Amino acid sequence: MHKYKSVRNFLIKRNLKLFKEEYNWDYKFLKSPYNKLKTIFNLEIAAILLFFASNTNLRANHVTLFGVIWVYLGTILVSINNNFCILFGLIIYFTKLIPDYVDGTLAHLKKEQSKEGFELDLWAGEINKLGVIIGTLLYIFNITNQNIYLFILIIILSLNIIDPRKHLSRTKFGISKYNKKLKSHTQIVKKNESLIFNFLKFLNYDGRSNYSDFVILLILLNIFYQINLILIFLPWLWLILNCLILIRAKYLVFFKRNRKI
Repeated sequence: MHKYKSVRNFLIKRNLKLFKEEYNWDYKFLKSPYNKLKTIFNLEIAAILLFFASNTNLRANHVTLFGVIWVYLGTILVSINNNFCILFGLIIYFTKLIPDYVDGTLAHLKKEQSKEGFELDLWAGEINKLGVIIGTLLYIFNITNQNIYLFILIIILSLNIIDPRKHLSRTKFGISKYNKKLKSHTQIVKKNESLIFNFLKFLNYDGRSNYSDFVILLILLNIFYQINLILIFLPWLWLILNCLILIRAKYLVFFKRNRKI
């Protein structure tokens, strides 16, 4: 039986290494107090869940699937025209990384790590990203009562469905390997040095935590202060960027040789 203290310490140590090596994030309070506090909150909850999961028959892939269900529960709540449900849904969005912290560590503890599990995590990340987009656009539709936002949502989902890279092995666009130091599979993706490309990538919602929190903040500002100018602009921005992403995807898959992104 795994002990809580050892499970917690391993979870925190493992994920802090990942943050530093994968995302070059300095985990010092003064450099990023918000990220520090949020991460501590999420990791402490993840440690409790990991303790119970590690002493049951649950597998890491089950936790990954639960993470997807968790996000889409948030999407359903955010799309309901009721402030209590919306706030509960936003809490779910705020904590959506917790299953991701748990599943990789659980796979290590139970010796279930595999390339397939790593790709399942990448799939879950894509599905969860769309879940937040769906919830946000349905919320905007509810507050504006403008059908155009439903059309934008349908187009964005369609663009993601017909993106060929979404139906190929994600590791074909990078190098997947097991990092013994990090105790995790990692994907080495070729970086694009273009300032314009990186700026557009920064503007696009890709599921990253800080961007999700920004969307949460915009919804809260609308709920409590009826400030929504930036919020109702986001779908148009996402629509344009998703069109550009599809064009780039078609080029990389069908026309560029020795493609790696």
